[in-house]
Amino acid sequence: MAYVSDRISHRASFATLPIAFAIAGFSMLLTIHGKENRHIQYGALFITCGTYSAMPIIICWYAMNLSGHKRRAIGTGWQIGFGNSKSPRTHNSFKDLTY
Repeated sequence: MAYVSDRISHRASFATLPIAFAIAGFSMLLTIHGKENRHIQYGALFITCGTYSAMPIIICWYAMNLSGHKRRAIGTGWQIGFGNSKSPRTHNSFKDLTY
């Protein structure tokens, strides 16, 4: 996807379409419960995989809007660093306290 979006110089729709699929999948996972609906939950899990295809395009889009190789290197490092800094926070936010 990133190659095609770079080739035609249009990144917005290639980033928003997978995010729309991810929002649909996450909303399905939040609303569908029960053992009788496991097959629907499993299908929604694969719909949420759209999140992973949008991230390289967003990173590339941000890097292409920065001028100069030094600004691109620092800006991309900051973007990925801030994105990864939320990992410990979210890991501790959703602890299972049943045991």
